[in-house]
Amino acid sequence: MRRLLRLIIACFLSAPAAAGCAAWSHTNEPLSPSGGAPPATRATLHPREPRGDPGVLVLLALSGGGSRAAWFSAAVMLELEEILRDDGFNLLHEVDVISAVSGGSFPAAYYCISQDASPMVSIRTAVRSVPATLAEAVDVDASDPSRLTLRPRRPLTADDVTALKAHLAPAGPADVRALERLRALSLKVRSGRPWSREEVEELFARDFRFRWLGNCLWPWNVALRWFTAYDRTDVLAQTLADNLYDRSRSGFDLTFADLSPERPYLIINATEGTSGDRVDWRKGDRSQAYGRRFTFTDEEFAGALASDLSSYSLGRAVAASAAFPAVFNYMTLRNHHDPEREEYVHLFDGGNSDNLGLLSLRDVIRTAEAGAPEERPRRYVVISVDAATQPVGKSAMAPDPRSALWEFLVGLDPNFLDTFDMLLLVNRSNVLASFLSTEETFALARTAPVAEGWPGLAQQRLNEPPTARFTAWQPHHLGARLITWHITFADLGALDGNLHARVNRIPTALSLTDDECDDLRRAAKLLVRSAPEKLRAIRGCFAP
Repeated sequence: MRRLLRLIIACFLSAPAAAGCAAWSHTNEPLSPSGGAPPATRATLHPREPRGDPGVLVLLALSGGGSRAAWFSAAVMLELEEILRDDGFNLLHEVDVISAVSGGSFPAAYYCISQDASPMVSIRTAVRSVPATLAEAVDVDASDPSRLTLRPRRPLTADDVTALKAHLAPAGPADVRALERLRALSLKVRSGRPWSREEVEELFARDFRFRWLGNCLWPWNVALRWFTAYDRTDVLAQTLADNLYDRSRSGFDLTFADLSPERPYLIINATEGTSGDRVDWRKGDRSQAYGRRFTFTDEEFAGALASDLSSYSLGRAVAASAAFPAVFNYMTLRNHHDPEREEYVHLFDGGNSDNLGLLSLRDVIRTAEAGAPEERPRRYVVISVDAATQPVGKSAMAPDPRSALWEFLVGLDPNFLDTFDMLLLVNRSNVLASFLSTEETFALARTAPVAEGWPGLAQQRLNEPPTARFTAWQPHHLGARLITWHITFADLGALDGNLHARVNRIPTALSLTDDECDDLRRAAKLLVRSAPEKLRAIRGCFAP
């Protein structure tokens, strides 16, 4: 007890000295004073090279929804890895860009800093072995007469890959790309963290709420919160870094520079709560800052903040995206454009501007379509993992809908949460309308009566003023070049009514019970495996 008291006293005595340090209000660093271009990261709206087939751009959007969305999104990603394995095809390995919001950003960021637990590729070839000079570099499994499975035993060089291609004579372009990808798979990632079903399910079943509360009560954090700008969202950021986004051996927090070059490009979305106007780098003019979608990308950091994203903590970006109003504070960034003027950007939950993560993918598609015709992808595949639940409101049989806990202990009514859910539902419908075809749009309207009237809003821009340049164009105008797959709890009703009812009752929180994890795992498997027509359409985009 004496040691604890001494620690508390030391923290409080040292806190005033820390209060004058601006680092407690923000941690993003300015661009190099030399004026050179900042280091490019794997977080961008302009992917420089495709991860799989260069003619097919595969985009994955992961929605918000707390731990419910984190677990469900991770479970769907694991299913995408396995669903076409008998065909020698890993759909998750074809994803080029992941755009995520709030809870969905938990597995998105983790996947992009991790490495497959058992890295391997499967190719079609008649050759059944590798040269003796490469036997110590790759392990060969020839049990399948039509395919050859290769696993790296050590980091491969470019010469190793060249020798493998020459000897194995892969059957097609997809097999050539698989061999080229084997080198990236053989390299160790900085995080040292594996991507496997066991590891992922254990991580995202953790009670982040309990761990966050414990960290909030840690004496040093209490002192910082009392005497500096350090707040509850900063504590959440460190909690996430310690559990998901640090190096497994050293414990050092990971930054955007640590994103794996073998993984998809990553876009984490938040919402601005800053007053006034500021320059919108995407349009080159000034626009209202409040309510804008903010992306943790090279372009946003360099253009809007004159800041270096490569040195910024992944845990802080994910915490900003998940900073649910009232529970968490703003995440604050410094605008470094004018060193003589202190100006800041304040961010909160990304779900307020786009709870699906689709709007950033719309920007990615626009960028690709703005290129030369011969450079545009021949097909786009957009997979939207939507963990939204249907708001249920209050019982029609309840004469007094108040909650005793909220009314008498908190002094508030939780109906503001119902209002928030309804607004998110309307926002979600608008965003989906820009991707779905007209037929799918009206089918969605029939399943979302609470958002009645929203189809007329579908042409409105959610995060930018109407302009002649953008108002008319929607992703679904790509026609047959665009394939969309909306994986949503709403489709569970026709597959398993009881499971749908249970999943729909899972709250938006930072913790899950074991039963809720089991239900979400079953929901992910059922929804992915009950859409064979979507899988056939997506698989048909790629060479056999």
